[in-house]
Amino acid sequence: MTSSRAILDEIAADNLSGAAAIYSRAIEYFRAVLNNNSKASPQELIDVLRESGRALIHAQSEMAPLYNLVAAIRSTMETQADDSRISDNVSLLLDRLANEHRESSRNLTERAVRYVSERSTILTISFSSAFHDLVVHHPARNTLTAIIPESRPMCEGVQLAKALGSAGVKTVLIADLAAGNYIDRSDIFVCGADAVTESYLINKIGTALVSKAMREAGKSTMALFTETKLIKSEVFKYSLRFLPETEIFAESIPGCSIENSYFEKCPLENFTHLISDKNVYTPDSLRDYVTRMTYPDTMDQ
Repeated sequence: MTSSRAILDEIAADNLSGAAAIYSRAIEYFRAVLNNNSKASPQELIDVLRESGRALIHAQSEMAPLYNLVAAIRSTMETQADDSRISDNVSLLLDRLANEHRESSRNLTERAVRYVSERSTILTISFSSAFHDLVVHHPARNTLTAIIPESRPMCEGVQLAKALGSAGVKTVLIADLAAGNYIDRSDIFVCGADAVTESYLINKIGTALVSKAMREAGKSTMALFTETKLIKSEVFKYSLRFLPETEIFAESIPGCSIENSYFEKCPLENFTHLISDKNVYTPDSLRDYVTRMTYPDTMDQ
């Protein structure tokens, strides 16, 4: 089995995969932690799992599923009476979460397709696995058109166009700032999310601008996410993070500083529908639900 350190380094260096893929990899990371520490005492294992959780969140701090995975593991450790069963119980938890993750993706797709009519022209942004699955599994996918702004610096737009095109879906690939010219041509805006709090969601740069323009034009706007991405802002503590400047441009430009950030906050009010694998929310109903979520007291330790 690959070492937990190697998997963590892989997760930290992954600037292309979405939260769903990284969540699956994070489950494998904790399986490796258990395997690498099979001879540890119960207290040693508790300490290792807590430190491993902190390291995972630090590796990809914009992705709410990682916080919720760490919270689930901490709750499992703190609520059991027999410390000698920690490894077995955490292992069973990881198996359950992996199964639930696969099922939740299917449920999300089935729920979301009801809100996209046949012959729709759909404006999106970046590469969302939820959006990809919605379009590919839509019963009228051959009648749909996806308008995809290119997404620098990692070129997620090209990757999405290739994936949808190989599935027989018609796509239009455009420059990112050209999205404003396609508001009138689009019937609906659909995006994914890496985190959804009681007041905003986190997604790739451009989401806030495009979703607001579509909303103001009276068009339907949808965000798709599994419930693993729901998180209270007081736990999430999002802050803007800049990535390597060389991804934008490798050469030095006199008098120019390069700011390369991938993610941004987008107000929930920009969306007519906030669709999860379990529910369809309005901004108000989602705010009420997330506000009542609870977390282990040790999440900030």
